[in-house]
Amino acid sequence: MPDVRVPLAEFSEVPSSGLFSHFNLSPVTHRPGEAYRFCCILKHGDVATNTPPTLDETNTLDARCVAVELNLRLEDLEERHFEHSMGSVKTAPQLAKRLFDRYGAVRHMTMQEISGSLVAHTLFQMVARADLGTGRPVV
Repeated sequence: MPDVRVPLAEFSEVPSSGLFSHFNLSPVTHRPGEAYRFCCILKHGDVATNTPPTLDETNTLDARCVAVELNLRLEDLEERHFEHSMGSVKTAPQLAKRLFDRYGAVRHMTMQEISGSLVAHTLFQMVARADLGTGRPVV
């Protein structure tokens, strides 16, 4: 099952059930109907040095991709894109700040570069929070 990697500061905002809108810089490889595992990034990697992130694979969330929209400009995002997003990301400027926090240092990008980048919007149906130690849902 492919991973959706979420920074530690954001992971608690990902719901364990219901619909969830997730944003990335385009492109992404998410496919409607496929299952994904959300996991927490404990320590960011670095694209320039090809250093992978350190992940917490013991506390994960399972989800199924419902829909994907690619190559969206931040200024073209509509209210519907934010309907199921994290509580702290409900506008394009809030999303730009979140993407900068997420990718600025890792990809060596400025806020201006982030703001001018195309984004992907993926809608997930969250299934359950799983404890990989036991394989049982965490309630």
